[in-house]
Amino acid sequence: MHTGTHAYILAGGAGTRLRSLFPDTPKALVPVAGRPFLEWQLHWLAAAGVASVRIAAGHRGRQIARWIKQSSAARR
Repeated sequence: MHTGTHAYILAGGAGTRLRSLFPDTPKALVPVAGRPFLEWQLHWLAAAGVASVRIAAGHRGRQIARWIKQSSAARR
């Protein structure tokens, strides 16, 4: 039985090259055109018909988890 397409987002990097601009922000939550990059990724995956998404977060993973719990974009 086919249950839809699944995706994994690798969001565990330390973002060392972005650190000087966003010292307290995980790379996945760095704003791009006014929205966190992770929000864009979730939007693109939903538009492509992806049924479920798992996010592998390491560096500042708690911050990413908090954003997911608070974000309506993550619940679509």
